[in-house]
Amino acid sequence: MVRANKRVTHANEISKLKRRSLNFLDFSKITKYDPTSPYPKEMHKSFDLVVCNPSFMKSTNTKNEKLDIIEQHFDNAYFMADDFQVRELIMALALLNMKDDGKAVIVLNSHISFDEQGMIKHKRTFLNWLYKHYHICDIINLDSTILTKDKNKKQKKMLALINERKTKPL
Repeated sequence: MVRANKRVTHANEISKLKRRSLNFLDFSKITKYDPTSPYPKEMHKSFDLVVCNPSFMKSTNTKNEKLDIIEQHFDNAYFMADDFQVRELIMALALLNMKDDGKAVIVLNSHISFDEQGMIKHKRTFLNWLYKHYHICDIINLDSTILTKDKNKKQKKMLALINERKTKPL
């Protein structure tokens, strides 16, 4: 069984209901920061482990505000300013909080699959960015029917397992 020490775990949750559940489980640090904006500077590179499974949400930031965030924090990741890339921006912002030698697990909506030329079909720009900046241990396609009681729900998901930030991006 894998579990976190709730006395030292920092949970960021925007859903009031989920925050109540985390309170009930007696987590000591629960915040509700906007995940589409950078977290406070003191949180950057401060966590040994980051787990990110962003919800479907619309960014409250304008495209120009997102471009400013990207320019300040991310190397040529302008694709994340697109409204369809909000989840990727949330994951990238969460990864800013991982220590250089930390680990992370992120959940992506898609399965890794390849086209006729052997190129990644879905999430290619985000995965390229991720591989450029982080050591990726594995990407695992998930059978989403095991994650939900609803057997009709066939949403494709994958886990990206990350081990450390690269000292020099490729």
